[in-house]
Amino acid sequence: MGVASLVLGIITILVAWVPCIGWFALLPALIGLILGIAEIVQKNGTKGDNTASPVLGYVGTGLNALSIGMIIVVTLLLGRGLEEVAKEAGYSSASEMFKDIKKSIDTLQTIQTALEPEQVTKANYNRIQPGMSLAEVEAILGKTTMSEEITKSSSQDGTLFWKIDGFRFVVITFENGKVKEKNQVGLD
Repeated sequence: MGVASLVLGIITILVAWVPCIGWFALLPALIGLILGIAEIVQKNGTKGDNTASPVLGYVGTGLNALSIGMIIVVTLLLGRGLEEVAKEAGYSSASEMFKDIKKSIDTLQTIQTALEPEQVTKANYNRIQPGMSLAEVEAILGKTTMSEEITKSSSQDGTLFWKIDGFRFVVITFENGKVKEKNQVGLD
């Protein structure tokens, strides 16, 4: 138990000081702390055995307790820093600043979606004909994230999906790099 506590203490001390990631060291530090305390109690309760030493338990317990303290201090310092940045930027608190940042990101995503013309339509689907290449299909429907699989493969065979939302999509099967068949769901 003392060795396990010591190992967990060493690992958690290495991770605990990193902002945001340090919280991942909290559970191992608590486990190491418990193992170290158990080692101390077990070795101190042993009578007449000169080899029984709780040193590993003490060291492991100390390292794990130090890790927990570091996690708390780093988190508090990070919080203070964020509050100062928010105040300098004219916000009443960091949470207000993050709410504003989230609204800005949502607005940018809405603008991006509005600026991109929807290419996966019934009219464009009807333009897809057997024998067309992947490049010709993508010129009509736009890129699909799965197209890299076909363009990198030597056979140029496969099935690609152009998804609009949960219930509207186009499926096109390619054989020898050409459209073999096409299907759609929900395009009206």
